[in-house]
Amino acid sequence: MDAISATAQAHLRKAIEDEIKRSGQVIQKLKYRHNALAPISRLPPETLAKIFSILSLSTDDYEDVPYLEWIRVTHVCHRWREIALSFPYLWSYIDFTELTLAGITEVLAQAKMSPLHFVANIFPWNKAQLDALGRQLKAHISHTRHLSISGDFSISGDFQTVLEQLISPAPVLVSMSLTNSSCPFLPTQRVIPDSLFHATAPKLTHLELFHCNIGWKSPLLKGLQTLKIRALFEQAMLMIDDWLAASDEMSQLKTLFLENTTPAVSVDNPLISELQRTVTLPSLTHFDINASAKSCALTLAHLVLPALILLRVTSRSQSLEGDDVRFVIPYVA
Repeated sequence: MDAISATAQAHLRKAIEDEIKRSGQVIQKLKYRHNALAPISRLPPETLAKIFSILSLSTDDYEDVPYLEWIRVTHVCHRWREIALSFPYLWSYIDFTELTLAGITEVLAQAKMSPLHFVANIFPWNKAQLDALGRQLKAHISHTRHLSISGDFSISGDFQTVLEQLISPAPVLVSMSLTNSSCPFLPTQRVIPDSLFHATAPKLTHLELFHCNIGWKSPLLKGLQTLKIRALFEQAMLMIDDWLAASDEMSQLKTLFLENTTPAVSVDNPLISELQRTVTLPSLTHFDINASAKSCALTLAHLVLPALILLRVTSRSQSLEGDDVRFVIPYVA
């Protein structure tokens, strides 16, 4: 009798659970229909996706907004979640510093083949993290649009290897920023190999380098619209001919920032009295130069800037009495 009663109770319990499940499904459908009547639900998926993208980009402007905070919209309702998962470009911002290796894999899976924005601060990183960065960059460089990497490259010695392995073309890369924050008393390291991207980045228009050397004959310099290069110390005897040849290939430049990366002039040697060659930068509107007084004068003397609307010159005297600054005056007066 007890066995029969137990079986009956089990069947009754199962029937109640099934009814609860069906009721839950009915309630869920009613909620979905109720939400569909809200004014915001009449917006097309593309419009909502655009709103989500604005929210995702807000993390760039406000440091107190956590990375991927926008994903909270996926928990609002079923429709919003489906929309967020249906537009890969919403997942295209990849911050290696904030994500675990598993998280990077998941976000990249959602991003699919949409143009990517890679960001990484590699200090302090171990070899496994650098290897992971290298693998992901190699796998996705073909659809990477923006690349920004910062850190102490002298400590993360394998970072040079990461760059040397990036030998595939970067056909959609628009901007690249490399910031080396290593000890200022160490010599500037050459971290831009000639083989980078197979010297093929046809859409690259924005390049920023801090404490990183790049060969002035690098094909990556051609076609740039913005070039910012900063070095902690003035480079030793950068040849004027090499610099002019590189400038001749950058006729589309609109913004140029040079700090300690201008042709160097020995304190004991006078400036060239008669110019043998000048280079015209017809599109340059903003020019910021920071170097020794004679280097500033030498650089300005060799440039013709017909479209210039802003010139900022920071010149450092190498003379006890500061009389070398007079060489700069004719070019800024």
